[in-house]
Amino acid sequence: GSGTKSNDKTVIAVNRINKLLGVEGPEAKKSLEKALDLYCESLGGEPVRKNHLFWRRDCITKLTRLLTK
Repeated sequence: GSGTKSNDKTVIAVNRINKLLGVEGPEAKKSLEKALDLYCESLGGEPVRKNHLFWRRDCITKLTRLLTK
């Protein structure tokens, strides 16, 4: 529609979530990347892309609280 790429929408969403949580943003973590690869492999596939970023557990807890209010 508007000509924006899905990555642009992802960046906008991440920035909004970071602002809500008061954090810098998701970060790369090799152990979680490996776990994601193994999970996708167990389903018979592979991740759509490599090098994902992950929010820390405390950020997920904050986000969950915000969404369940």
